[in-house]
Amino acid sequence: MAAQAGSTGPISDVLEEWRIQQTPVTLRLSNGDLVAGIIERYDEENLVVNGNNGKQYWIPKRSVVYVKTP
Repeated sequence: MAAQAGSTGPISDVLEEWRIQQTPVTLRLSNGDLVAGIIERYDEENLVVNGNNGKQYWIPKRSVVYVKTP
């Protein structure tokens, strides 16, 4: 997955800022799970998050209900 390949617009701007600044995020997924960590990369359809638990998560954007930052 290429980082930000073809991504444009306000959402991509925010994701890029969080990625560069390594802003901690917590994502609520449509299945009810919470994933906390740092966004490593993203593209038009997916996010890769380095979790606080040491695991790496591939997350389809369509499954993200909301994102919380400190």
